Amino acid sequence: MNIKWQILTRVGAILVSCLLIVSMVVTIIFIKQGEENVLEEQNTQVLQAAQQIDSMINEIQVFANNMIIDPSVQRALFGSSGKQMSQGEAFYLAVEQLKNFKALRDDIHSIALVTKDNQIVWETKLSDGDYFKELMRQEWYQEIGKTSHAQFSTLHEVADANGDRSKTLSYIVPVYNMQQYQKAKGYIIINLFPDKFENLLQVLEPSYHQITWSQGGRTILTERFTKNAENNSNFIEQKYKETDLCAYAKNSSISIINPSLMAEFLVILALLVAGLLIMVPTIKYIVEPLKTLSDFMDDTKANYNPLSQIVVPPVSKKHTAKEIIVLNQTFSNLLQELHEQTERRVEYEKKMQQLRTEMILSQVKPHFLYNTLNSISIMARQKNAKNIEDITQSLITLLQKSIVYEDQEMVCTLGEEIEMLKEYTTIQQYRYQDKFSVDIDISDDLLSYPVPRFILQPIVKILSSME
Repeated sequence: MNIKWQILTRVGAILVSCLLIVSMVVTIIFIKQGEENVLEEQNTQVLQAAQQIDSMINEIQVFANNMIIDPSVQRALFGSSGKQMSQGEAFYLAVEQLKNFKALRDDIHSIALVTKDNQIVWETKLSDGDYFKELMRQEWYQEIGKTSHAQFSTLHEVADANGDRSKTLSYIVPVYNMQQYQKAKGYIIINLFPDKFENLLQVLEPSYHQITWSQGGRTILTERFTKNAENNSNFIEQKYKETDLCAYAKNSSISIINPSLMAEFLVILALLVAGLLIMVPTIKYIVEPLKTLSDFMDDTKANYNPLSQIVVPPVSKKHTAKEIIVLNQTFSNLLQELHEQTERRVEYEKKMQQLRTEMILSQVKPHFLYNTLNSISIMARQKNAKNIEDITQSLITLLQKSIVYEDQEMVCTLGEEIEMLKEYTTIQQYRYQDKFSVDIDISDDLLSYPVPRFILQPIVKILSSME
């Protein structure tokens, strides 16, 4: 795989990874935020429902208060200090007034007055005389005497004039004497059709499994929209004044097919495609000079001649990165330096070859001189000319030790240096008879120490010249 595809695949992988990580993070944040928004919206819906119920209760409370202060209701429960009126007449007038109040609202099933001794003044005439006895045995009615403030009963059934039973919610209001405030001596029972309350709760059905309306810890009304409301639900409880709403909200998870998430993925995909389209010319801008230089290097490697001058093709500085220009120049300098080193090496080899030749010749000349001097020494011995023999032999020895070949060391022991010095002084004594003498006094322990060759001969030569 060439460098272009390597860069493209790696940069593309990095880009894809980064976009995927960003998309995952954004998706998680979006879903989390969406769930929080849904939960907040659900809480707001429940709170608004509680406020609406409380508003409806306030309307009913005002309606009930108007009945409490009505003179006919007061006379029926507490009598009158004015015009004498029998209890029957008082109850009749109260019933007529209750009918008038009922006509003011279409959500009232019936209205009744309950005296302290459990006498019931009902605005609806019932044919069944035992109905009130049955009514007084129901649980919601048994709780009437236990309250000192207005409250709703639980959902129950109440019969009308025809004996038909309907589900109602009873709003029970204690009645006090307006002339003399004291303990309540009766109650007004307003039996309401639950439709308005049920409709108000059923509006929440799309978002909830179940919703329950409670007051004072007592369940007034429960609307169950699905089964198993407690499973996979968010429990929400909102209280507004004395109205409690408890709801099991449907799961607030955001679907991955959510339009907003789909739009996000499309944007990320578009960014990915745009990034790849931008990368291709960018990578080409970087890779083309490198490819040209790489091809030139391969060609140079295959056909390289160190003795020939090679010129690297220059790159355009206008459309090439600085690093590639430096790389191109460095390779050019490297080839130039290699060429120069090769030339210096060739020149060096030539000089070394010349030196080897000269050394061979220098080795031939001393041998010829040694052989000549040996012949002189033999002839002197034959003629019994000891002085000629001695000086010739000393010269031979001195010459042999004076010539240092390439593989010889430039140091010798002090003993060897003294032996060469003796040969040198022997020759000088024949040349300058009776003009100097040499005495050598040195410890044998020092003879093995290494010294540079011919370090003593110049000293002796200087001293002799001074004499």
